[in-house]
Amino acid sequence: MRRIWFSFVLLLLAACSSTTGGGPTSFPTAAATPSLDRNPIQTFTWAGKERTYKVHIPAKFDENREYPVVLLLHGAFGSAPEFERLTGFDDLADEKGFIAVYGQGTEWGQRDIAVWNAGMCCGDAAQPLQNIDDVGYSKEVIARVSKVYRVDKNRVYAAGMSNGGMMANRLACEASEVFKGIAAVAGTIQVSTCTPSAKDSVLLIHGTADTTVPYAGGASKTLTDVTTIPVMTEFADWGKRNGCTGAPVTKTDKQTDLVTYPSCDQPVELFRINGGRHVWPVGAAKKVTDFFRL
Repeated sequence: MRRIWFSFVLLLLAACSSTTGGGPTSFPTAAATPSLDRNPIQTFTWAGKERTYKVHIPAKFDENREYPVVLLLHGAFGSAPEFERLTGFDDLADEKGFIAVYGQGTEWGQRDIAVWNAGMCCGDAAQPLQNIDDVGYSKEVIARVSKVYRVDKNRVYAAGMSNGGMMANRLACEASEVFKGIAAVAGTIQVSTCTPSAKDSVLLIHGTADTTVPYAGGASKTLTDVTTIPVMTEFADWGKRNGCTGAPVTKTDKQTDLVTYPSCDQPVELFRINGGRHVWPVGAAKKVTDFFRL
């Protein structure tokens, strides 16, 4: 059986950094909002497993308006609360007025660590005997949030780091009817086939000195039996899926490059951090929310 063993170094970085299920995946009309807990942790059973997610409601919440939602996906070995503390999305949710939802992966075998089934990575979640349905889980989380709060179904997004970024890519491939855009930080696509039912806006953020998910692709230096595609190949593939035309245009600002296409049916952007490593970049949350036009 194919196994992926993460180094202790990656544990520190990521921590800081089709099974069927039940339940609806549509967007029902929200009921009257219950007594407001701005940071509730919710638990439910999905495909025979107990799953959780954490919700942050914006400070000036108005139960009579519809809100955009961003599903946020931690890296391997991480958790929803850790990703919440690390990224700064709560402050932006308060400022810009969106609901931040932090997903929680499943444990990897006997180890008390959480991973996502992004396709070929990571851990037990992606193994044939488990094959955790994290696409179904993600759709169900949005459906459940939509039962309680008024959600603008045309402004539902996903963003993640590392294994969470890989998972965000998978959602753009397999759940584009729910998620209208994704942002993947230091996490390239891990499914061999990607045929979205709709075109999502796609933002890729990646450091050129990343050795865990190498910018140039190839074998990871910290993951065993994990090979990734080059980030520029991923950028080009999303450009083809989104009907982009023209040669990519690069705008340089100090240590970063913004690579875009002249024309796309839905935008595809690469924010390249020259010398950047496998960490959550300073200012990445704002870059993500600006891309989603929140």
